[in-house]
Amino acid sequence: MKKPLLLFIIACFAEIAVAQKITITGKLADAKTQEPLIGAVVRLSKNKQIGTITDENGNFKLSFNYVKDSLIFEYTGYKTKRVAFSTQPQQVFSLLLEEETQEIEEITVVPGENPAYAIMRKVIKNKSKNDKRRAKFYECDIYNRIEGYVNDNEKGLSNLRVMKDMSRAAATIPKLRDSKGKILIPILASESFSRYYYMGKPEKEREDVKVTNLSGIGLENAEGIGQIFTGGKLNDYNFYRNQMNILDKYFTSPIADGWRLKYDYDLLDSVLVDKDTCYLLNIVPRNRQDLVFEGKMWISKSDYALKKIEVQMTKEANINFIKGLKIKQTSSRSAEGFWLPEKVDFEVEVSEFSDIIPNIYVRTHTQYHNYLLNEPHEKTFYDEPPIPPNNENKDTTYWNNFRKNDSTLISDVNVYKVIDSLKTIPSVQRYTTILTVLSTGYYEMKGIDLGHWARYYAWNDIEGHRFNFGFRTNRFLSRNFTFKTRIGYGLRDQKGKYFVEINQILSRKFFTQVTFNRTEDIEPLIFLNQFQNLPDIFIASNRFFTLSQRKPFFKKETNFIIESAVNPSLTEKLTFRTRQLTPLHGFAYNHPETNSLQTDINTAEFILQTTYRKGGNRIRLLDNSEIIIGGGSTPKFTLTTTIGLKGFAGGDFNYQQVQLDISKYNARIFGIGHANYFVSAGYYFGQVPFPLLRAHLGNNTPFLIERAFNQMNGFEFVSDHYIALHYAHYFENLIFSRLPLFKKANKFLDWRLVLSLNAVYGGLRTENRRLISNSDIFGNPLPPIQSLSYEMPYIEIGYGIDNILKFFRIDFFHRLTYLNLDTAKPFGIKFSAEIKL
Repeated sequence: MKKPLLLFIIACFAEIAVAQKITITGKLADAKTQEPLIGAVVRLSKNKQIGTITDENGNFKLSFNYVKDSLIFEYTGYKTKRVAFSTQPQQVFSLLLEEETQEIEEITVVPGENPAYAIMRKVIKNKSKNDKRRAKFYECDIYNRIEGYVNDNEKGLSNLRVMKDMSRAAATIPKLRDSKGKILIPILASESFSRYYYMGKPEKEREDVKVTNLSGIGLENAEGIGQIFTGGKLNDYNFYRNQMNILDKYFTSPIADGWRLKYDYDLLDSVLVDKDTCYLLNIVPRNRQDLVFEGKMWISKSDYALKKIEVQMTKEANINFIKGLKIKQTSSRSAEGFWLPEKVDFEVEVSEFSDIIPNIYVRTHTQYHNYLLNEPHEKTFYDEPPIPPNNENKDTTYWNNFRKNDSTLISDVNVYKVIDSLKTIPSVQRYTTILTVLSTGYYEMKGIDLGHWARYYAWNDIEGHRFNFGFRTNRFLSRNFTFKTRIGYGLRDQKGKYFVEINQILSRKFFTQVTFNRTEDIEPLIFLNQFQNLPDIFIASNRFFTLSQRKPFFKKETNFIIESAVNPSLTEKLTFRTRQLTPLHGFAYNHPETNSLQTDINTAEFILQTTYRKGGNRIRLLDNSEIIIGGGSTPKFTLTTTIGLKGFAGGDFNYQQVQLDISKYNARIFGIGHANYFVSAGYYFGQVPFPLLRAHLGNNTPFLIERAFNQMNGFEFVSDHYIALHYAHYFENLIFSRLPLFKKANKFLDWRLVLSLNAVYGGLRTENRRLISNSDIFGNPLPPIQSLSYEMPYIEIGYGIDNILKFFRIDFFHRLTYLNLDTAKPFGIKFSAEIKL
């Protein structure tokens, strides 16, 4: 008995010894210079989650419960050291780390050749090795800041009361000046701290924004604005990509594979940057009208990586309203050999709208800290929704830890305090209210928002003067519950209309929500089969003037919806919908069973919609709807499946529909400009009246609609199976700047060539064609409903000039097929106007 008891006591003391807390302190320095190593990683070898980094003096302190392990000391560009430690409660380690030595590749210079070219060939050869996308896994902390200013140009809007009041307040701070000495008025300050995770193959990423700090004039209450101005990906510029998407424009990188076509270089010097010996190259654009950079870059001699770069857009670049654009970036070599960003600064000056609008300055600053390499997470980790930020108890002291050694205005001047003082000015408060109403459509009160203002009045030939009133609850009442309603009344038809909706968020992690809504209102035919929410202004504009010519129906509709984000890229939405459609125009159809003429259409449907889009910043708005800012290289896919049930909930028809939509905005096409494209394919199974089928969107207006068939008449063709393509290719300045007749003139005109193709192949099966009636129930003839031939698609091509006077676009379209129809339009001219860069 004594021996087992003794063993038990020994085991207990051993457990206590093992669990005892130990503290290890020390200092890391460079073996040659004795300078402290700041930000070096000190961690356990096996228990990697236990670790710390050195401070600005190279000192560290690490406390933990004893485990049998060893210490690892790591610093980028230095040899890693491993040291054993004991069970002593207090231990001290002061180490000197040696730099890693790497062989410098030999450079072959061709006689008479620019010596910078030999360096560039080595840069291109080593791009894949140095690019951060080579990493298997890495993660880091990111501090990101955005500042927005307008200047007082003493013209136009600067003479408004609100601008004069803000200018007087900002004038008291001498440092709030631009390069010409004009007063800068701060309108936005945003900071965020996040943890970023990257996986290489397959490429996945995740960013958890942990803390945010946002202040702005008229911006805090705008829908989703806080989410737009947070996160480090907003300032992510990878020069190892051949083309860089900046402000929705594709700039050619100075180290692109085809650099000789766009750039020339001068070898200026060989200099030391931090601890890397670098070649200093001057970047010279070959054609200053192209979207290229000028400036300097520092190439490391050891591995021909981009150590540092300072570039700006050329003044002659064919980009509207951007007077200046600058990027500064520094990087460092990782322990795996590829290079990772340390600091990025981006600055853009928006001007030249006109003299009446002040210049706008936007500056961003991003810092990357605490890189951790080769710490894999499960693939599902990257697909999970990011953790929402927690802004509690984060005062100025917290943010000043990130602002140290920073000379920007946000640290030199307390911009947040300036903005808060500006917001107390009465004229600014009035401006803020007006801006909020214009941007969101709603006037915010405690608990409810009144609006949408665009729906409050309309006039058309069916309702006469129509008056509406609507409101929705807001976050002051509940963040997870929303009630929304609209009521309307037409003086001519003397009939009331209404919409009511209840929305409840069940989970914010996956943003699972359930919705019930009911509508009784007039709706044009083109809106009947839309699965996406349409803008309020667009819907309201279709209630004006000749509504009777848009084949309107009085719709009674009920929806039960459940929606959830399976992961950040994938969303599922299930809807049960019942509809009763009563025509307000000449319409009838042959009933498929009785062959008698009917007018009303009743449906009961289950609709499953799956949406996949990789990349982009998903923004949840105040009304719990969603928008996506930016996007990845992949298009957006939407698969919609509809099942109609006869005899269930009043449905008159059994049918099924499958529709796949693929779309991409600003897609880069072979380095020759960019394109917008939209592909849609669908098939309807079963017999249904044509209002439930696909009425291809024609365009009878003089205005350009990219996702319409511009030479097709409205409702000219109806299909129950189809595949459609809308494609517009923007050549930017690539063509006109090189044609002899246009080259000189286009330095002043800045015209851009656009080519378009719209095509659809489809048809109408005999069983659905039989349901189309040539007359209404009173015997009055109805206009014919046509369908496409199986032998011939509808095709139209277009060519146009964009960026006329920086706003206008004119397109010339030729219809190539179905020209034998009496209503065919062989040729047409369409106009559009848009503010674009």
